[in-house]
Amino acid sequence: MSLPSSSKVYGRDEEKKQIIDILLNNTSSSVTDAKTLSVLPIVGLGGLGKTTLAQMVFNDEEIANHFDTKFWVCVSDEFDIKLVIKAILEDKAEASLEELQKKVRDKLRGRRYLIVLDDVWNEEVKAWDDLRSILDCESNGAFVLTTTRKRNVAEIMETIQHVTLSSLSEDDCWLLFEQRAFEHEKPKTQNFINIGKEIALKCKGVPLVAKTLGSQLRFNGDEEEWCRIRDSELWKISENEKSIMPILS
Repeated sequence: MSLPSSSKVYGRDEEKKQIIDILLNNTSSSVTDAKTLSVLPIVGLGGLGKTTLAQMVFNDEEIANHFDTKFWVCVSDEFDIKLVIKAILEDKAEASLEELQKKVRDKLRGRRYLIVLDDVWNEEVKAWDDLRSILDCESNGAFVLTTTRKRNVAEIMETIQHVTLSSLSEDDCWLLFEQRAFEHEKPKTQNFINIGKEIALKCKGVPLVAKTLGSQLRFNGDEEEWCRIRDSELWKISENEKSIMPILS
């Protein structure tokens, strides 16, 4: 959904500013026609916080003031054009694609709109071309912001060079872990802080891993259990992989 699950996000202010600047100003040199639908993808491995970043942008006050209307669509595995349009229309009634495309174009035409397509996996050029042709109503400053794990998807959709999301810094990853692992205003012993920092370091800057492990340890006061997680053989699973997500499994 468009509402973020946490009010505090670490280490994404720079990327947020970069994306908002593009959405507000069309600063990219690749945008040659203001009335052409602009598409900016956010790309990154699973768990890096692509959706969280999109939520931050979507709910920003400057964005709310700039766009006439905003829509949030969770796309996920199935790239179904009718479902995307129904989500924008907020209409679940059965209708043909012809009826739906007329309705959505009437709704979008003449308005500066922002559409977020979250978690896109589609790699079929024709499927995206079909959806884009429906959503492109020659509205001045209209934007699609999309999130995806796959660079191929981004390159199919983008009219503006995609933003690649990097891992969190060690400091930000620790702050996120600390927020989840230690109760507010409860005294923290130095031993737990030291072990926690070592666990946070092994999270390799992936927010989802830091949040999950921190939350799991929050009410566990057993130092041996913290050490067991820190020293687990499972960390070796990700050493030869691009993703640390198997650790969660």
